[in-house]
Amino acid sequence: MNTISGKDVWGQCTPGEGNQTCFVIGALRIFVRFVDSEVHVAHTYGSVTGESPVQASEEEIVWSRWVIGGEPSCVRLQPCFPDRAVVVRPDMPFHLPKGGHAKIYVRVPLWVNVIFQGQQESLLTTIPTSVLSNTWFGNFEDGDLCYWLSSGFRQQDQADESRPDLVICPLRVFNRSNDDFSVEKICLRLDNYSLFYDNIQLWSDEIRILYKGPENISQVKVVGKPPWESPDAVLVSKPKKEIRNSFAATTFASLKELSGLGMQSQG
Repeated sequence: MNTISGKDVWGQCTPGEGNQTCFVIGALRIFVRFVDSEVHVAHTYGSVTGESPVQASEEEIVWSRWVIGGEPSCVRLQPCFPDRAVVVRPDMPFHLPKGGHAKIYVRVPLWVNVIFQGQQESLLTTIPTSVLSNTWFGNFEDGDLCYWLSSGFRQQDQADESRPDLVICPLRVFNRSNDDFSVEKICLRLDNYSLFYDNIQLWSDEIRILYKGPENISQVKVVGKPPWESPDAVLVSKPKKEIRNSFAATTFASLKELSGLGMQSQG
């Protein structure tokens, strides 16, 4: 079995009778094989370090089958954002003074589009690189089901080609309220972000968030081009939601706001 890992996963799988390839993307292992006029896809989760075995027996995994017809071509993997917003908290909440701003980086686990490349492209399936917990962002009357991410914020970008399962999201947070405020939890609405790749690291465009006070909705601007940390990165995918220059959204919340709802898992 052919094994592909690291930055090489964002390529193509060469077909052939009985050929099987394992793509290692963080903890995710995606198995692809070609049988006659079919493509079979399966996945499991192992160690993020890649130390766990990549060979999987028929008893351990369940294959999904797609009948493609004609001669097999190839399968390629495309990174994409999760299908919901992500709520993330810093390792330690920090205070932002009135009129101040901060630059932070959030690493978000990717999802993977498995695409058959024949006479025309076909999306076979989409697989998360890791299984995230669910959380609710908002109040009893108005809110959204999101994923919970407890990896925290970073103040440096720290690109890492050994982690193709993560995208770095650069954020600039501006305090435009009349008071200091504590950054305890932030909601990233990923449908509005673009995805870029520089052959080493996956990036989102820079997101600029203007906090206007606890009773006000934040103004969020998505730059729409590669971040300055990687200006030559190329566009991988456009936002799922087309926006103009900015949008308004509830972005910040206290860690105490969801207590008692019984939905949040912070593992």
